[in-house]
Amino acid sequence: MKWSFLGLVLLLATCCQALPYFEVLITSIDNPAGTLANGQPCSHFGFVGAGCNMVLAAGVSSNFEKYPVNRTSVLNSKYERKLENINVLVGDAGTYGNTEFRGFILQINLLLASDTDQVIDSYTIQINTTQQTGVSSYTSQRDGTLPTTITFAWSTDIPPPVVVSTTTSVPESSTSAFTGSTTAFTGTTPAPTTTPKLPVDCSEIEGLTASSQQTIYPDGVTAVQVFCDVKSYGILTVIQSRDNSDSSTDFNQTYDSYTQQFGNPTAASNYWFGLENMNVLTNQKTYTLLIDVCCGNALSSRQIYHSFKIGASSTNYTLSATADLPGIGLDYSSSGKDIGAQFATHDRYILPTTKDSCDEFDYVSDDNKDVQPYGGWWFGSCGNNLNGALISNTAAGTCSISSFAGELGVNLRTTTGTNADGWDVDLISYNRVRMAIFTFDSLLIEKSDDTFCKN
Repeated sequence: MKWSFLGLVLLLATCCQALPYFEVLITSIDNPAGTLANGQPCSHFGFVGAGCNMVLAAGVSSNFEKYPVNRTSVLNSKYERKLENINVLVGDAGTYGNTEFRGFILQINLLLASDTDQVIDSYTIQINTTQQTGVSSYTSQRDGTLPTTITFAWSTDIPPPVVVSTTTSVPESSTSAFTGSTTAFTGTTPAPTTTPKLPVDCSEIEGLTASSQQTIYPDGVTAVQVFCDVKSYGILTVIQSRDNSDSSTDFNQTYDSYTQQFGNPTAASNYWFGLENMNVLTNQKTYTLLIDVCCGNALSSRQIYHSFKIGASSTNYTLSATADLPGIGLDYSSSGKDIGAQFATHDRYILPTTKDSCDEFDYVSDDNKDVQPYGGWWFGSCGNNLNGALISNTAAGTCSISSFAGELGVNLRTTTGTNADGWDVDLISYNRVRMAIFTFDSLLIEKSDDTFCKN
């Protein structure tokens, strides 16, 4: 066979032309329950927060026809429940001949590293889009246990379809607003988005002018309901609240329950933001903590703590802060302080002292009634617990417990030193308290603002 010079050039150009690419970057995976798909713990130590060591087997297809698993990666080895910045790249080897980008299929298999026959989760996501780059997340609902969530990005040089008009054909811009759709074979997939950054706290919600329940995204992806209190001096994000008139939420929870959000975030309710959310949120910015304590409709104490931060689960959510007023509240000192303490509950005691040396667990009344431990807190001083029992039989004006029945109430030290009987705890149960964080100048706070107590 004879080839002309021009023919050889055309042949070489055809053979050596680069194939189009399509790639997915898996950035994070969250398995908050630390369980297999059947609900069983991955580790014998799930009761102390150990999660799953995972293997990811993934595959992608940009032509909706096949999605072979072509990438297997061991993700972790320290029993983490949430993995961030894992950045596993999964490519599509079948892009040849794909001339239009209309979306893709992503196959995810999460397997137990020690036994890959044990499935943590498995699902297929179909993304319908013409955007050449984007970011999305998918939450897979699992029966009998908490869902898993994956976050991923994609990139391709496969061109989008040509949009034909009556006068001319114009390629659709790769940076245009997302107009496609996202579907999945199981569950519901949020639509991919390249929209501006979602609000991580109440101060980032555009157009917020009135106090109300709102949705924020502490990790930039996962929606969390909170109460936003709009003040003349700034906007507060409420992360904990207690109210004696609302008995719908039980705060006598286990350690694992306290890691997650529970309750109803309203102006006057019992609500807990969750230790995981607190950790994610308070490590993104420098926050100040405001604690309001009410007795009746009167403000009993307003305490401010600078550089408030909650540590990761590996630290048992250690509380860090600097008190505006030393010696009281979280800075009250006995065997230790709540500042610098790890979070603890009756079922997971992590304190600098033994239980029989901590008043919150070992108080005995004058008539020899032993205390029944309640709730969870950073019990460094054993003198505070804003998550204590809601007690109604308190004295008007002082909120002192008139008849001790075995539980300590919602209490916070407002004075230094032990009480008259030598205890670290005050026999007081406040009827309304809250913890709220903010980023504006704390000097703007009105120290006498008692609207929270009166609403």
